[in-house]
Amino acid sequence: MRHLPSPLLLLIVISRFKNGVEVQELIEVVEELQRRGFNLGYTFVPLIKLRMSRELMLDLNLLKVLGLVVEMNGRISVTEKALSLISKLNSRSTMVKGLISAVDTLIMQRKRCESLFSS
Repeated sequence: MRHLPSPLLLLIVISRFKNGVEVQELIEVVEELQRRGFNLGYTFVPLIKLRMSRELMLDLNLLKVLGLVVEMNGRISVTEKALSLISKLNSRSTMVKGLISAVDTLIMQRKRCESLFSS
């Protein structure tokens, strides 16, 4: 999975959240993807009640500086510039397609769990 740099892989993950994603949810999703065999290149350490990845936070800041993601109201979402880049990557890489499919599946599973517990 490490044929693309980790910031690009992170960008692909963020792009699958239609209404943006909070940092903690992003960390949880990336960590779960790595447990499922997608090596995105991040290590996680416990931090009080949260888990954190220094590398992920650095990549997230890089994506902000490059204008590929924005943060509004605590949610991170991709820009049009990022969507154009992802479209080019997606058309050339089966690995990217596999990651997109895995992220979409994980997001659906999380939504189902949330709806079960909110009822």
